[in-house]
Amino acid sequence: MKKIFNILSSLLIGAILLAACGGAAEETPVSVESAEPVAKEPETTSEEVEDEDGFKVAFVYVAPIGDLGWTWAHDQARLQLEEELGVETAFVEMVPEGPEGERVIRDFAMKGYDLIFTTSFGYMDATVAVAEEFPDTQFVHISGYKQTSNSSSVFGRMYQPRYLSGLVAGASTKSNIIGYVAAFPIPEVIRGINAFTLGVREVNPDAEVRVVWTNTWFGPPEEKEAADALLAAGADIIAQHQDTTEPQKAAADAGALSIGYDSDMAQFVGDTVLTSPVWNWSVKYIEIAEQVIAGTYDGSESYWGGMDEGVVALAPLSDRVSAETAALVEEKSAAIISGDWDVFCGPLVGANGNIVVGDGKCLDDGSMLGMDYWVAGVKGEVPGEAPGEAAGLPDLEGRVITIAVENAYLPFNYIDVATGEPQGWDYDAMEEICKRLNCELDWQEFGWDTMIQAVSAGQFDMATDGITITAERDENADFSDGYIATEQRMLVRLDEDRFSTSDEFAADPNLIFGEQVGTTNYDTAVTLVGEDRVIAFDDFGITVQALIAGDVDGVVIDETAGQGYMGENADLVTLIGDSLSSDWLGFIFPTGSDLVAPINAALQSMKDDGSLNDINARWFGADFVLDYDNIGCGAYCGSDYDGTLGSADDPIQVLFVPSVDIDFMISSGDMIETGLKAATGLTFNVSVPTSYAATIEEMCASPTNTIGFIPAMGYVLGNSLCGVEPALASERYGWNVYWAEFLVARDSDYKTLKDLEGASWAYPDASSTSGFLFPTALFDELGITVGEKIEAGGHSAAVKAVYNGEADFATAYFSPPLLPEGTWAIGDAPDIPDEMIEECAVNDKDRLYCGAYRVLDARSSIREEAPDVVQKVRILDISSEIPNDTMSFSPDFPEALKTAVIDGITFYVGTEACAETFCNENFYDWTATGPIADENFDGVRLLMAAQGISLENIGE
Repeated sequence: MKKIFNILSSLLIGAILLAACGGAAEETPVSVESAEPVAKEPETTSEEVEDEDGFKVAFVYVAPIGDLGWTWAHDQARLQLEEELGVETAFVEMVPEGPEGERVIRDFAMKGYDLIFTTSFGYMDATVAVAEEFPDTQFVHISGYKQTSNSSSVFGRMYQPRYLSGLVAGASTKSNIIGYVAAFPIPEVIRGINAFTLGVREVNPDAEVRVVWTNTWFGPPEEKEAADALLAAGADIIAQHQDTTEPQKAAADAGALSIGYDSDMAQFVGDTVLTSPVWNWSVKYIEIAEQVIAGTYDGSESYWGGMDEGVVALAPLSDRVSAETAALVEEKSAAIISGDWDVFCGPLVGANGNIVVGDGKCLDDGSMLGMDYWVAGVKGEVPGEAPGEAAGLPDLEGRVITIAVENAYLPFNYIDVATGEPQGWDYDAMEEICKRLNCELDWQEFGWDTMIQAVSAGQFDMATDGITITAERDENADFSDGYIATEQRMLVRLDEDRFSTSDEFAADPNLIFGEQVGTTNYDTAVTLVGEDRVIAFDDFGITVQALIAGDVDGVVIDETAGQGYMGENADLVTLIGDSLSSDWLGFIFPTGSDLVAPINAALQSMKDDGSLNDINARWFGADFVLDYDNIGCGAYCGSDYDGTLGSADDPIQVLFVPSVDIDFMISSGDMIETGLKAATGLTFNVSVPTSYAATIEEMCASPTNTIGFIPAMGYVLGNSLCGVEPALASERYGWNVYWAEFLVARDSDYKTLKDLEGASWAYPDASSTSGFLFPTALFDELGITVGEKIEAGGHSAAVKAVYNGEADFATAYFSPPLLPEGTWAIGDAPDIPDEMIEECAVNDKDRLYCGAYRVLDARSSIREEAPDVVQKVRILDISSEIPNDTMSFSPDFPEALKTAVIDGITFYVGTEACAETFCNENFYDWTATGPIADENFDGVRLLMAAQGISLENIGE
């Protein structure tokens, strides 16, 4: 489309660029291709290919590429992919895990990339969500465990070179203290630490590995601080699971040695780095790309490759490593590569002294992938058991029990964003226990970090929260009997008599397992009997039904889930065989608590009568699908603010300007209040004033307690009138800007904006940026004098005026359509292609589509009452870009509350509950949020000044 708005563009260009960048350039992820204006190109770019229909591959990185480390290793594979296959690639670096990650993944998919690699554990749910929207695109997630038909999971057995590096470290330490700087306590990291420690202890049984968590993947300052602390505690070797060389540098500066990770860190630090477990992603990435191009790739693959396939390896040893140690490393490496031996083979002893794996046996993949305990030699929390004897059921005579609960731990306890109600396994189990013991429950939200200490000190009578029973914890507190075991068992038909153990099952070639595809249970079954004897199903419910029907002979299943299915089908199925682990969860009490015995008795009675199985079935079965994106923040809500604002007696006032479906907006108020309370812990009162101007006036009249969702011109008016401050800008489908659109009847003779001379004009409101300010400025620039002006009372009403023939043209907001391929770009035609017009209709999901084009501009706001709106109303033209609408604070809103509100709204926008309220098409249609600053609106200010617009004369 021809650009005709030179004056508007020049006025707004500075503001728009600031809005698009959203802050300092070094903090902004930048892609080689972007739907938004960007401040700079990335340091590394991919070669453009002449054939626009060529195969395109995208990469989403969690950290900067740099010169080495996790992201660098992935980028080396990207470059090799380009070189060997000649495909086009693109990447975005420093993409945060969460909503921003999902936005970047979706943006690549919308641009038509054929294969998308997402390279951090925290992208898992976002990858699956976007994959379901784009079934023709192949997604590959690194390190996760969820798959769909077009979203695979890929990882490597890094524990193998970790073990080898442990041999080196154990033979090299003099102090027998080895420090380990670790990212997050997830199975991947724990497994690596355990493997490393097994290597250390094999050559040096007196050595110990001390772990410090940074809770970062890429955090140079945190990594250095952790390494310094370990060195100060006597460590003379530092190992790590991080993404920079800071731990290695800290060790070298202190005269100590180190073990690197991801890539050969000796290249940058020197020979004090004894070796590094390294990644070679190109091996798998090239294979996947070739298979996707050929149409032969298993789109739901769950891959875990080892040293034998070259995905993981050990970097060359430093000259400081002895020849004897080097020979041992070579010997063990050969055994691993040949398949004759692997790291987690028995005898394997846990840090609590338990025999985890007996002599001659090895852990299966499922047990390794879910590892959450330390082996002997690691200093930290270790698992343990505290079984108790069942007692009678005493009467607690109405006793009130105070329970610490974080309300943020699925599926044990959480606040449902949609209802605001606490729910979870803990609530159901404890309510049943108190029903049997005659007691009352007083749930008190409390953070996990100090929960166990608080219970030990007697601050609470007990805590629930899915706490693992460990020997260390048991020294300072008492535990109940274990109520859930984290292990795998075999589920079979009740009348099964052909086998009683997994070994007997494996020995009979006629027996078949049924498993849910993409689970660790599936992997365990394949390990036991081979892939040819495992039938994959989409979910556990179908799998168990196949077992009951006799289509399969057994199901490997988590014991807790298995107990749930036994509870539902006690006359049909049962669990048999030994478990793979014995890690138990229990309730924790102050030492000597008199509640332990009665609660143990109640638990035993629930096990005996099957009621515990019933509860387990509800919360650990296949029907429970809630994720962390749709629960509140529980004990982590709120801020340090000690005033009354945000309490039930003094709620925060939330104002929405009446710009779309007013009835829908008003009816959403209660749901928004509930969702924001769950997300922040604060109380809100939602209202929709009668106009834009009324919204601004109310914000200024209530300067200490109000937030407003207001458009650009509304913000400028509020800022000028009383100092309203911006906090968040909306994003819609990747755009942080929008446009004014000029709508006319499809059968009208209007060709250009100048044809509107003397025509009657319906506009939403005189305070509307897109519906009034920009059109007015444009008419002045072009010398157009319109005819009758009709203030319609909202964008929907303005569109309706043209649809009903009540006005010659209307102005409203324009959001770009979602295209079947690629992304709409500035300069493209704003309307739907002519050949698609007759296909426009509302689908079964209440969305307006024209063929494969999804309509998102103001016409879609009347799709329910006028599904043929596109057939009758067309877009004549659009304006230059406008900064998106904002969430803003009233001028004296307490500073101490602002972060909690901003974080809460940012979280809420990513939930399903928001999709039913102001994230809905009938409301504001927000898909994400971003930063915004006052200077982003300077262009709008200039336009308003040129028009002489103020709150007093608006609409005149």
